[in-house]
Amino acid sequence: MDNSLPGIIITGASGFIGRHFVEHNVNRYRMFCIARRSQRESGIPKHENIRWTQADIGDFSNLQDVVESINQYGGADFILHLAGYYDFTMVDHPQYEHTNVDGTRNVLKLAQYLNIKRFIFSSSLAASKFNSNPEQILNEQSPPDATYPYARSKRKAEEMIRNYSTMFPCTILRFAAVYSDWCEYPPLFVFLSTWLSEKWNSRIIGGKGETSITYIHITDLVKMIVSILDRSDNLPQLATYVSSPSGTVTHNELYEAATKYFYGRPKRAIRMPKIIATPGVIARTALGNLLGEKPFERPWMMKYIDKKLVVDARKTNENLDWKTTPRNDIIRRLLFMIENMKNHYVDWTVKNETAMNRITTRFNIRAYEVMMRHRDFIITKMVDHVYNGSNQVRYEHYRDLEKLVLKWYLTMLYQLIATSIKVGDRILIRKYIQAIALRRYKSGFSASEVVSFLSDFEKIILSELLIDPEAQETREQLFTAVNIAIQLSIDEIEESFEFFDSDSARIVQLPDRFPSIQNVGSLKEVITDLEDTFFNSLESDLTRDFEFINEQIHTSENGNQSPMR
Repeated sequence: MDNSLPGIIITGASGFIGRHFVEHNVNRYRMFCIARRSQRESGIPKHENIRWTQADIGDFSNLQDVVESINQYGGADFILHLAGYYDFTMVDHPQYEHTNVDGTRNVLKLAQYLNIKRFIFSSSLAASKFNSNPEQILNEQSPPDATYPYARSKRKAEEMIRNYSTMFPCTILRFAAVYSDWCEYPPLFVFLSTWLSEKWNSRIIGGKGETSITYIHITDLVKMIVSILDRSDNLPQLATYVSSPSGTVTHNELYEAATKYFYGRPKRAIRMPKIIATPGVIARTALGNLLGEKPFERPWMMKYIDKKLVVDARKTNENLDWKTTPRNDIIRRLLFMIENMKNHYVDWTVKNETAMNRITTRFNIRAYEVMMRHRDFIITKMVDHVYNGSNQVRYEHYRDLEKLVLKWYLTMLYQLIATSIKVGDRILIRKYIQAIALRRYKSGFSASEVVSFLSDFEKIILSELLIDPEAQETREQLFTAVNIAIQLSIDEIEESFEFFDSDSARIVQLPDRFPSIQNVGSLKEVITDLEDTFFNSLESDLTRDFEFINEQIHTSENGNQSPMR
């Protein structure tokens, strides 16, 4: 990382806003990214200025090692807290408290340890009530007084930030609806997908069509955040800003512009009075529940028909010397969205359906945490199993290994399996097994001995995970993931041994198709690369093991016999 650059922690880095901020500013900051998805899964390219950890901020134990690691890479000057949960069900989901409230508290605790210059929190204009009276305007002083679950969680988080602002400077940003040239804002995606189709309801707009909110283009929002970071020293200890243009945009305006751009002329809308629209949506929801295909429109949305969220952003514009770009006005930008929709329909659909299908609690993170709790016991149990007297013939060559060496190899394999489940990528398991296969082959192991070893390891892993209460709700997924990883390893062993048997006389070094994993150091790098975090989860547990193994390698390189196989 370039230590001359300021450091910034970004929570929710894999989300829509976080991803764009990272990609636009990767050369301006040292970035410590925290997200529920891996960097690879998020589609963010590797870069020397990015350190990535995959964690659930709702659990503070996931963040405890972060402080030391960030300090190791030059420290952090800012925290940009973007992580948050929302959905469109209006159900009081536990994730509102877990992520939006407890998660924010945990990140604020993290900020205490790091001596940061500013904490930036992403709130929402939707935390404030919509108004029936267009004369009522939302601005920086408006209270977050809406009463639905998401708004309540944001209000609690804002209150915590005000309390913590006595310790370090804090900025609260209340976002408008954030969109890109690919849309990526779920309600707008639903509108466009309906209005610009042949569906029976393609011309229907609820109420008088005066329902309205404000929209901000992602590039304008990123510029606003950068503006705050650049002028942080001159900003108040605590301030709230509205990340929005002034005014509002109605459904009527959106419909007219969208149909004009798509069809070449605006279509005439059919405006459905609220008294008729409400029972219709209730009936569609009931039918959707019965058929298992719920519509996006929900009964709770009906109370917002013809209500407005009107914004006055003039003080924010003045205080930050920032304002939205006229060409990024939502009405003008609809043209770009629709061109992408027409000409790149598959990409358009994938991007927007991904935004629609937000994951509440990711199975992979919980599975990883469960596996880590049992790692040491499982490794010890497998080592004892290998050295059990009844397995003297079955594991003849494994028993020739020093126990510590065997333990180390098992730990590496176990960590690879767990981490591959966490990040959703098994490619490095294949690479590791391919490299180990040659070492086993040249040491006299048979394919059947290695396959038996892997099969028994799977049985021991699953037998221990079976009794963990926290594994029960994801038991089927977890067991399947472990099984797939072991089966992949077995297939690679069998294929590799067949390859070696076909031309064993010429096997002197690893063939080109195998990775260069020759020693403990490079194996450790494989784990770190796959996990792609800014702290090494193995460091404290295996330091002595690494030192011992390295001594064995050094002895071997000097011509003495090594226990390594």
